Amino acid sequence: MIERLWESITDIWTRLDHQAPVQPTAVVSPIVVEAVPRAPPPPPPRVEVPPIVPILLAVPTQLASAEEFTTLVERFLRLQPPTYSGGPNPDTTEHWVHEIERVFVTMRCP
Repeated sequence: MIERLWESITDIWTRLDHQAPVQPTAVVSPIVVEAVPRAPPPPPPRVEVPPIVPILLAVPTQLASAEEFTTLVERFLRLQPPTYSGGPNPDTTEHWVHEIERVFVTMRCP
């Protein structure tokens, strides 16, 4: 096995020795490294894209009196909304928001 590999290698060497030398086709210029780095190119001009969602105009609302506010808070608390204790889990936060939104729907909040 080793003898056959050695024969193949010597055969390749002899063929390479008998080939005509390859003439260089192009001269490669040396790479010049700059001491001071160049500034990055400026960013492309930005295009203003109009928003897809229409901007809602502020609708004038009536200020609730203290009695109406108290009534709303009492109704909200009667529905026993969940409490949020914080934490890093986004699923817990999302669940809390969903439950609070359900309370608002039940109260028919706008």
